[in-house]
Amino acid sequence: MQNLRRKLEELHSQEADVVARLIEQERHPAKRRRPVVQYWLSQVVSKKQEFESLEAEVNQNSWIWRVKLAKLADKMFEEVTKLTDQGAFSEGVVLAVSETIKEKFVTAEWKDQDLNIHNLQKDFGKELQKGIVEDLNLEFSNEDDEHKRAAKLGWALEGRKRFVLILDDVWNHFSLQKIGISPSLAKYGFKTIVLSRNLQVCRTMECQKFLKVDVLSDEEAWELFMNKHSNGNELPPKVKEIAREVVKKCAGLPLAIITMAGSLRGVVDIHEWKDALQEMKKSCTGQDDMENEVFPILSCSFNRLRDPILKRCFLYCSLYPKDFHIQREDLITNFILEEMMEERPSRQAYFDQGHKILNKLVNVCLLETCEGFRIEESYAFLGPGVKMHDLIRDMALKITEDNCMVKAGLQLKEIPEEREWKKDLDKVSLMRNNIEEISSVASPKCPKLSTLLLGSNPLKSIPDSFFSQMRGLHVLNLSYTLIEYLPNSILDLKELNALLLRGCGRLQRLPELEKLEALKELDLSNTDIKEIPGVESLTNLKCLDTTGSHLEKFPTGILQGPSLQHLSLPIEMIIPRDEVAGLKQLEEFYGRFHSMHDFNIFMKSRSSDEKLNFFDILIGKDTFNAIKHFRGNFAVKSITFGSASLKEDKRGEDKIMLPRNVDFLEFSGCGLCSCLFDDIQLNSGTELKTCSIWFEEGIECIVRMSLEKEQPMVEEEQQSSLMPLHYLEDLTLSHLPNFIGLIRWEVAPAVAPLPRGLFSHLRRLLVEECEKIKKLLPRSLVQNLRNLNELRVESCAKLEEIIGDEESDEDFSAESNTIIALPRLEILFLDDLPELEIICKETIICDSIKRIHMTGITKVRKVPFSLPPHAVRETEEDEREWWESLEWEQPNANPPFLPSGFSLFRATQKNWSWVRFTDHWLVPVRSEGRLRRWRSRDKKKKPRGRAHKRMQYNRRFVTAVVGFGKKKSPNSSAK
Repeated sequence: MQNLRRKLEELHSQEADVVARLIEQERHPAKRRRPVVQYWLSQVVSKKQEFESLEAEVNQNSWIWRVKLAKLADKMFEEVTKLTDQGAFSEGVVLAVSETIKEKFVTAEWKDQDLNIHNLQKDFGKELQKGIVEDLNLEFSNEDDEHKRAAKLGWALEGRKRFVLILDDVWNHFSLQKIGISPSLAKYGFKTIVLSRNLQVCRTMECQKFLKVDVLSDEEAWELFMNKHSNGNELPPKVKEIAREVVKKCAGLPLAIITMAGSLRGVVDIHEWKDALQEMKKSCTGQDDMENEVFPILSCSFNRLRDPILKRCFLYCSLYPKDFHIQREDLITNFILEEMMEERPSRQAYFDQGHKILNKLVNVCLLETCEGFRIEESYAFLGPGVKMHDLIRDMALKITEDNCMVKAGLQLKEIPEEREWKKDLDKVSLMRNNIEEISSVASPKCPKLSTLLLGSNPLKSIPDSFFSQMRGLHVLNLSYTLIEYLPNSILDLKELNALLLRGCGRLQRLPELEKLEALKELDLSNTDIKEIPGVESLTNLKCLDTTGSHLEKFPTGILQGPSLQHLSLPIEMIIPRDEVAGLKQLEEFYGRFHSMHDFNIFMKSRSSDEKLNFFDILIGKDTFNAIKHFRGNFAVKSITFGSASLKEDKRGEDKIMLPRNVDFLEFSGCGLCSCLFDDIQLNSGTELKTCSIWFEEGIECIVRMSLEKEQPMVEEEQQSSLMPLHYLEDLTLSHLPNFIGLIRWEVAPAVAPLPRGLFSHLRRLLVEECEKIKKLLPRSLVQNLRNLNELRVESCAKLEEIIGDEESDEDFSAESNTIIALPRLEILFLDDLPELEIICKETIICDSIKRIHMTGITKVRKVPFSLPPHAVRETEEDEREWWESLEWEQPNANPPFLPSGFSLFRATQKNWSWVRFTDHWLVPVRSEGRLRRWRSRDKKKKPRGRAHKRMQYNRRFVTAVVGFGKKKSPNSSAK
């Protein structure tokens, strides 16, 4: 009891201190004691009363009862000790903000909407400062000097902990430091939260973290709707079904959901619900509450765009269907065709400007970013793009309703009636519908129409009368339709700038195009066109795309005009030698040259300061790859040398001249000499990322290190010539019968050391079917491979060592370190290497390793890896004895085999688990348990049975499908 009494006295003293702090700090009217402090004080009073009762009982009862009461005293001692610890209140005893329901975080809120935009920088900061000073009841509000006010406010805020300033709906940036809110306040727990629809505002105000507020999920949206509509009460089943559709049309925008919930509150007639849904399906512009409550707020972002170019480009995006992935490259091309941007000297400069415009529209939340993805059914790739929120699009359509008719993606079967084609229409979008034919008498009277988008319709023909009253048309898009020919009336469109017929697979013939003198862009990709009559007369043509067409003859004369910037040709077509020099003005080129000599003529015709921005060039008749280019999807800078294209009779006397910005090189049976970089000229090229060499009999190495006494190579010159190898990321060497190694030393490495940084960016190295190579990676090179992520070596019959020293490098080896680090290596794949004895004589530290596959390398006796615990090792069934005999760098590193005839190893890689079985088949499974198809090294050997087993690893369950061979049977004890 004495101990308990002393503890209570200590608690009493602590209580007095807390009360004194409260009296001092609650003098400020904006201060409120923390609820936890009030609760603690009540608990202290309660414990005092309990102690008095306990002490009285102890004094009155016998010693037997005192023993029982002693237990209660011990329990109370623990409780009092806990209260003493809780009474420290390191976060303070009062709050500087109100804890009422309506004001959980801030006492006052300042918005900039009531201020003039041009005075915002000056006035808003001052008003904000004044509001903070008044709300915190500070005593220097009459100070006129701006700097003194800022300093005093900063000092006052330093003494306040966990203070949060929320600035809502900020449209223009201003300096917080000028009003006294400096970054140094962060150490006192001061936070500033800026809410803005303009990302650039947050960046300019030096925000440290950026959190995008996404729209609500379907369930969150439904919950919000029900709370605002009926306080969570259930709706009748039929009404509920319609209500969910209404909520879905709000597309997760809270303001729209609240508005619709309010407009339908109290509505019980199902017909009214149906009518509201119909209005929203048609367009939210027909819904009065949406127009009055939602659109004015959404339009703030649009109205604050001061640049008319941004406004035009934004409104153009509304021509696409709802929720449509608009590819950036396609969209910017349309901006160029519509002449919506400022004039630029080159096509690339236009695209740079276009990306800048789209980024600004994304930053102010008028557009959303879409990642690129591949369409599985067609293997097509959709590049990075943008899309519009449904309600933002409705707002844009409301703005343009007087001069645009947009009925895209509405499943129309016929074009709109003639009365809907108003005289003042500027743009019409009917893309992605089911329009199969146009009436033979249809002739919309739209003299001001500049853009007509009819793409992605099963349209079979267009009558001559259709274009007769559209003489001002600038852009006509008929892509992905079923038309077989164009009407002759199209030739009357004298102002036509762009004729887009991409993907019209049935289009076989064109009229004479010479009358279309204003034409700048002609897209005939993936059509059945065999010739382009009159194309040589189109002197203003800037872009001609015939990729994937059946063009039989090179369109003579198209290169004579000074305007052509982009040219894409069918993969089978070879450019005639007499036309090669005419390609010099091109910025983008996709096509084929007959030989290396022709390609060098093309390169020499271009001045040194001109460069191709994008290209996919094939050289030679036979190449294994198809043109990788799909304009508008992704841009490439690729050159492929095909069969025998580098033979002596086809290459001329010069080295291979390559564009400095090439990022993909492929050589396939073309006739390379013994050393790759003795053959190609790519000085100071820093963009080469991928290089593949296939079926080359002559090549022996990538780099040759020599010392020529008569003409010594200066180190700087050597660095320049080998610069591309510094930035190379992916190297494939396949079916090279005379290849002996990446580097060939003709002198000792000490005399000709490796250039600094050689292969320092290499991430993936694949070597297969190289019969002569004995040592793959010199030790002096491995120290550069710190970015190597994947190493695959397969079917190299004479390979003896993966990492080793050249014979001329013995002295260098003696001085080297005994540990090699490959810090980013994740995958090591060694297969069918019958003579391999040594992976590396030294220890290799692989902290990132996730998968090791070693098969067909039974001469290896030691595994020199220092591995983390989660690495996976895979072996074949008939190699178990070899596997168990391996010597590992660290003791007990090799895992024991599981019983029951199968071995099971796994590695964690994102959400995948790899499961390896000894009967030669491998099943990758996902954590959610979905089985993927199995793959086998032995195609004849398939599982006879399957059993589902559940494994637990890292607190995560995965489902594995275990297969058993003929002589195998599962052991029920295996886990």
